[in-house]
Amino acid sequence: MDYLIQLADILRSYGPVFVGGDMNSHEGDGPVAAATRMSAAGFQYTKDSGVIYNFYAAPVAATKTWQMSAAAVHSDHPALFTRMAMNRAGPSTPSTSRPEGCPPCPTTITSVSMSPPTTTGPGTMGKANAVAESAHRAGFRGEDLVTAVAIAGVESAWNQRARNGSHFGLWQISTSHRGKVPGWNDPDDIYDPRLNAQYAFALFSARPGAGRPSSPTGSPSKRPTTASTSTWPAKRLPPRAETTPRTWPTPAAPPRRSRSPPNSQPSSGPASTP
Repeated sequence: MDYLIQLADILRSYGPVFVGGDMNSHEGDGPVAAATRMSAAGFQYTKDSGVIYNFYAAPVAATKTWQMSAAAVHSDHPALFTRMAMNRAGPSTPSTSRPEGCPPCPTTITSVSMSPPTTTGPGTMGKANAVAESAHRAGFRGEDLVTAVAIAGVESAWNQRARNGSHFGLWQISTSHRGKVPGWNDPDDIYDPRLNAQYAFALFSARPGAGRPSSPTGSPSKRPTTASTSTWPAKRLPPRAETTPRTWPTPAAPPRRSRSPPNSQPSSGPASTP
């Protein structure tokens, strides 16, 4: 949250700042919770029934907020919507010092490090490799495998015992998905990297558009490759209109010309007079 708050403080020189997303913390999670930290930085917020927030600062005001269910958006979280009244909001003065040349927008920002310390440093490559092995066993391949390891890094910092409310393990699997994959019998079962990866792969495979061939290096496509096993509907041509067969007129034969036999005498007829 420190990095996010510093960045928001710098950006307010250019106009109103809005921050939204999965904050992985609840309102009552203590002084380090996103709601507590952002409120102390001058932000107000709307939220869903879980850990999704939309943060904004005065004079902006929220006029309406609503959510769509997780099932409706094919996700493990609901979708949060907030309608804002801008109230002539504009640039404001940051509460801390800004990099030289800001504004206008600097080419580099030297006072804010954007690399989370939990995913860098000695030992983290070993954690990433272990996560990659679990993800590969679960079924992730190619670019999808790289994406899965990156998601686990953001969700849990590759800590298999990570917990945020009702979300557990490397990929922060929600208790609402319990039973989707066999094996989650006791509460601690989901901390097993292999089972957690299996849940992650099941949810990843169930996303909209899963199974469509997107790149040669992604997970194996579910689309059959032979005509005999294909379940894809065949392309149908539009029905042909019923018509009466055409009958084309037979061309008339050219008149036959008679020829006189060789050395024949011309037929007699009236004599001509000079």
